[in-house]
Amino acid sequence: STVCSHDSIIVGLVEQGFLAEGMEWLSNMLESRRRPRQETFERLIHCLSEADKWGDALFVLGSMLKMGYTLNECICLSVVGKLCNDNPSGVEKCIEDVLRTANAS
Repeated sequence: STVCSHDSIIVGLVEQGFLAEGMEWLSNMLESRRRPRQETFERLIHCLSEADKWGDALFVLGSMLKMGYTLNECICLSVVGKLCNDNPSGVEKCIEDVLRTANAS
């Protein structure tokens, strides 16, 4: 199906380091009301956080939560751990912002 091929393209792009292109494919998918798989969101979040693209990673996380997915514990621990290492004082605010955004929809 088209959704599966979009998921595969997004994951392939971000795993090869083409983060902006993966985000563009995700945005197009969301705009056309297609529902990405949870694994696609999680792979994006992981790759974006590894590349310190926190704005994009938090956008993806918020989109994932808005769709009703829950965050896999392993990805959650990875993201929180990296946030704590990079910016210990800003972690709580970032998480609160994401949760507030997700709960508003």
